[in-house]
Amino acid sequence: MPNEFATLPYLAPISPLTPRLIAADFTHEVIERDVMAQTLLDGVQPPSGSAPTSFADIAADLDAAGLNAADLRKAAGLVDQHRAAFDGITRPRLLSGDFWTVH
Repeated sequence: MPNEFATLPYLAPISPLTPRLIAADFTHEVIERDVMAQTLLDGVQPPSGSAPTSFADIAADLDAAGLNAADLRKAAGLVDQHRAAFDGITRPRLLSGDFWTVH
């Protein structure tokens, strides 16, 4: 989280597109871990059926860059297989990188 905090000045040109920082504490005095609070951004509902297309487009970009997109293509297939569930999403959400297994 301190790394994300450190990037904020570099994001100034696109600040209208990013959450506003409310508070940050990395001293562990408030709670026994790093904490950062940001505003909630309103999301935009994607068109129905766009999730599989988005995954496929990103995979194509990775292929064009010479990177392995096999995992992303597998995810795209799963998203396509469960298209009805994705089309049922009515409120967009942002998934934080803090859910990575390394965390």
